[in-house]
Amino acid sequence: MATIRQRPSGTWEIIIRRKGVLPKPCYSSADTKEEAEQYAETLERLLDQGIVPTELQEQLYTPKKRETIKTWADRYLMEVHLSESDRVLLNSMLDLMDTWPVDAVSMDWAHKWIQGMKQNERLAPGTIRHKAGAVASTTRRKFTE
Repeated sequence: MATIRQRPSGTWEIIIRRKGVLPKPCYSSADTKEEAEQYAETLERLLDQGIVPTELQEQLYTPKKRETIKTWADRYLMEVHLSESDRVLLNSMLDLMDTWPVDAVSMDWAHKWIQGMKQNERLAPGTIRHKAGAVASTTRRKFTE
């Protein structure tokens, strides 16, 4: 059975849970209690038949955008006081950081990235040290949660 409850805003929230049919709860909203009950009844009738409507499929199976190091760097830039040179360096690397998913960053990844800066970009050791330090500072997550 669906859970229907009124939000503080006055709208009605519909929560549908169905073991074996839905991998996670689905949420929807309606303006009136009658609309919410009617929508929930329609959905439950379909789910009883094993049919998952397309609007629920999109909600359930649309992959979320992966969190990237840029997300952390943006937050770090807002919350931590940095020297102007560090701020400029981080800002210049934001586009690149947006291609680095957080869950893919590892010691092996860092080693390959540094090797790439040495061999492909032919950057000076000091420049590599500054870039690696800037990325490391954003991933420490010592700033407030």
